[in-house]
Amino acid sequence: TVTTATASIISGDATICNGDSTDILVSLTGTAPWSVSYSDGGPPQTDLNITSSPHTIRVAPSSTTTYTLTAATDDNGPATLVGDIDAQITVNSLPTITFTNNTVGDEICTGNTVIFTAGGGLNYNFHVNDVSIQDGGSTTYTTDTLVNNDEIYVVVTGSNGCSDTSSTTTMTIYQPPVADAGLDITT
Repeated sequence: TVTTATASIISGDATICNGDSTDILVSLTGTAPWSVSYSDGGPPQTDLNITSSPHTIRVAPSSTTTYTLTAATDDNGPATLVGDIDAQITVNSLPTITFTNNTVGDEICTGNTVIFTAGGGLNYNFHVNDVSIQDGGSTTYTTDTLVNNDEIYVVVTGSNGCSDTSSTTTMTIYQPPVADAGLDITT
């Protein structure tokens, strides 16, 4: 007796941040090997020679996309698509980051105060040389302890939970000149 093979999505609907990926799980019955075809609205893509169930389809859309099973087969022929055959992947945008400081050309003298200001989100995680030094809701980080070539950036998290990293600012810190009026002379 040959039983008709089936294919259905058992896990797939997800919300991700732009640039991330997620998995769609397809349950397969029948006899391996299977093939599964699916579409995101364009031409179908087919995964061949699947040897175990469930089968994982990794997707990384750049905008909200619905993936639909369009066909499946097992070793005996066509499979029936049953149950849920669609997976909607909602894609949230990354925050649009602003990141500035109060210096001219990212240059200061040792001991001068620098104020870094970020925008575009709800949480701001400021880093110096890849070490988190201030994390929270404050949009500013103020310091007077930077040394030459310190690298500062901020990771901003938006209201939708998605995060992005600013460009890195490399600071030039100058040592103040030492005044030398010569030897003291007494008469």
